[in-house]
Amino acid sequence: MSVWFICLWLCVCGYQGEFVVETSLVGNVLNGLSHFHRVRDRAQFAMCLIRGLGGNLTETSREEFAKQVFSVLPVTSSYC
Repeated sequence: MSVWFICLWLCVCGYQGEFVVETSLVGNVLNGLSHFHRVRDRAQFAMCLIRGLGGNLTETSREEFAKQVFSVLPVTSSYC
């Protein structure tokens, strides 16, 4: 799971999307972490990441962010 959290950090620090509400980096990280309750597999991790960190993005930015997450953390049937 530590590799997954490295992905989380890279996604937070590297993504420059359009926010609905201005939020600090700490606020975004805390919002993202709040969705990671009982994550058991890579697919669930990716969805929590997108919901947690993408929740404050515009719809277009959220879609772009989701594409970035799936490119960094590929989810295939072999991971589930």
